[in-house]
Amino acid sequence: MAMIRFALEQIYCDFSQHMSWVCYNLTKCEWLALKELAQSKHLIVKPSDKGNKIVILHHRRYLEMCYTHLHDMDVYKVVDIQTYYGALQEYSVLIDKGQHLGYLTKEDVKKS
Repeated sequence: MAMIRFALEQIYCDFSQHMSWVCYNLTKCEWLALKELAQSKHLIVKPSDKGNKIVILHHRRYLEMCYTHLHDMDVYKVVDIQTYYGALQEYSVLIDKGQHLGYLTKEDVKKS
C-alpha cells in the first residue's frame, strides 16, 4: 500500500506541477479522490493488467484473488526449504549486481 501511495503522490506532484501545459484524462478533483482512496486501509488500488486502467478492490477480495492465483498448481508449485533458500541467495546476488551496476539505488535495495 505504501508503494501505491508513493506512486500516486509522485504522479499527482507531476500532474500538479505541469497541469498548465499537459492534458491529463483526470481532473485535479479526480486525482485527489483517487489519492484519498489509495490511503484507505480497506481498499487496494492497483493498475490493471490490461487496458491501462486502475482497479479498486476491497482488501479482503484482493487477498482472496491473490490466494486463488497462488494456489493454481498449473502455474506455481510448493518447493522445499533448500530450493527456497537457493533461490533467495540467487536473488540476493542479482540485487547486489543491480546495485553495483547502478540499476538499483540503496533505497530500491531496501524495498526489495
